[in-house]
Amino acid sequence: MKILSEFNGNEFSISSEFNSNYLIPIIKNLLFKAKNDWDDYDEVYHCCRLIEEVKTKKDMNMEFHIMKREGEHLGIALTNIGLLDLNVFFKEPI
Repeated sequence: MKILSEFNGNEFSISSEFNSNYLIPIIKNLLFKAKNDWDDYDEVYHCCRLIEEVKTKKDMNMEFHIMKREGEHLGIALTNIGLLDLNVFFKEPI
């Protein structure tokens, strides 16, 4: 993981390797939704499925952009580089 910037106590970094701790903010959101009877869309499942599917594409790579404060993971953004396979992201024709 490479630290890109630090601002107002937040650390912004990037990694090409996945770490399950990156999912903590998404898991917390899913737990909140479950406790408060919100929608049943499982972001953790879909995020993990996407990560695994991209790993099978030899011409695509994924980077993980991470935001942390005092060691706690606050957010993640996934970026994909290389020859993008639209079928990975869009199951319906576009």
